[in-house]
Amino acid sequence: MTGYAESSDFPITAGATQARLQQNCPTIQLPVLNPAVRIFGQRFNTGDAFVTKISADATRLVYSTFLGGTCGEQGLGITADSSGNAIVVGVTNSSDFPVTAGAIQSLGGSTSVTGFLAKLAPQGSLTYATFLGGSGAATAEAIALDAQGNIYVTGTTLGFDTIQFGVNRLVYFLRSGFDPTPVGFPLVTPGAAYVVKLNPQTWARTYLKYVGSVFSGGKTIAVDSTGRAWIAGTTEYSSQVVDIAPFPSVHPFQASGSSFVAQLSSNGAELLFPSKVDNANSVAIDASGNAFVVGSTRRSDFYKSYDLTAELLRIDADVSSSITVEEPKMLIPRAGSTYAFGSVAPGQLMVLTGTGLAPDKEVPAQLTSAGKVATTLGGITVTFDDVAAPLLSVQSGRIVCVVPFAVGDPNTGDSLMQVTNNDGATANAIRLNVALLVVAVLALVNADGKVNSTQNPAAPGSLITIYATGFGQTDPPGVDGEVSAAPGARHFQIQTIGVTINDVDAAITYLGAAPGQLSVITQFNVRVPAELPSEQYAAKVGYGESPFYDFSQIALSVGTK
Repeated sequence: MTGYAESSDFPITAGATQARLQQNCPTIQLPVLNPAVRIFGQRFNTGDAFVTKISADATRLVYSTFLGGTCGEQGLGITADSSGNAIVVGVTNSSDFPVTAGAIQSLGGSTSVTGFLAKLAPQGSLTYATFLGGSGAATAEAIALDAQGNIYVTGTTLGFDTIQFGVNRLVYFLRSGFDPTPVGFPLVTPGAAYVVKLNPQTWARTYLKYVGSVFSGGKTIAVDSTGRAWIAGTTEYSSQVVDIAPFPSVHPFQASGSSFVAQLSSNGAELLFPSKVDNANSVAIDASGNAFVVGSTRRSDFYKSYDLTAELLRIDADVSSSITVEEPKMLIPRAGSTYAFGSVAPGQLMVLTGTGLAPDKEVPAQLTSAGKVATTLGGITVTFDDVAAPLLSVQSGRIVCVVPFAVGDPNTGDSLMQVTNNDGATANAIRLNVALLVVAVLALVNADGKVNSTQNPAAPGSLITIYATGFGQTDPPGVDGEVSAAPGARHFQIQTIGVTINDVDAAITYLGAAPGQLSVITQFNVRVPAELPSEQYAAKVGYGESPFYDFSQIALSVGTK
């Protein structure tokens, strides 16, 4: 076993590699982020990693040793090879961690936390030790061996050879005056998850694969009999972080979540299967190569606090299907919104990409005899919780559909989307978070009926029309696939909806159905302030009092022709 200890009387055996704690790390003064919370000046860490081997009958310690430098360490992952050698990974902030000759990384990272790897002989002597993770903040959090003894490590890094991800910043662990007990390391770094495969004889790097971009980290790893590595970990820990590259997705089963699970090809070059999950703590592989992930899931209830439920997932090693679906996208990506795509709302327009979805040639929307947009098109049906979605177009690699008004209850948190063809083949089902609404602006048109642009600006004081969708169910209730025949007021079962121009509330002269358009499309007729100089402005459609709780933004050009 391995872990973290700061007890001077931790049980250490005779002849241990490191018999005593090494505590000579300078105290730092942490920044005061909240004057109401008393923050101590403290060491980065006051303990060391330990490695302990217990006899098979659990009656004695074969060996037990501290492992670290003069600052602090924490062991996070451990395995043993067929010869009884223990291989340990963890984190350190000691510049003098006891690396050995021939280490693949002899210097630690330049910030507070760096990964390490160490190998101990069957009786506990240190035979190899190295920093691991690159020149910036990094962790080494889990380790696994394949049948040939090759070593696989996962964690997070800013980049092994050069810094490529995130920002190389200090990682602080803050604790208040009410909890003065150190609890080890914070494991938050603004880097990418990684898998590195090492040769156990030469310690040469066989491959290095990054997964995700910033605020991603591998927490657990397992390897199947073919050498394919499965990892799980965290990603995008804050939805408020901007400029985060989308997490990679290959026929996932879930579109959003704070964690991920991924499968790598045996040569490490390809991500065979990454998907978001709610939370992932450990992964294991059975004899057939199927993966089992244990973690937790949250279900939000508007009237109650969050509940946390344990979750066990089984992911089949190989799933063959004639059709696959990738992570759904909004029809028009939102510009400047406070939140990235991650939820669906009743009435939202969505794009599904994938393979084998429909005929090669695009099939456009069709109306049924009842005058509604058809839910089967080109032999394809898309359902949300078994409710068929109106289809606007389908072709082999792309489907445009409308999320049904009856999509899952936002208080339960999710909806299951499924694509089926005429032959009965089904694509991978994807679990989607459900929101009351996800505002999306589709177009902005001037009073002359032409699209607004820098070449065709709106005159000050004129009326413009904004078309938007994703506002959820209406009162009276909307009907899936219905086309609005004439103007009419609609009352929304949501918070206040508004429009701002240049962050100033705009006067709305009409808010309701868009004649001749799908009933899910809402029309806003808005007056351009007469005093605005000729320039390009941001027009925002959102809900809640401005500044909006959530919004979608479009460029508005104002001027004279």
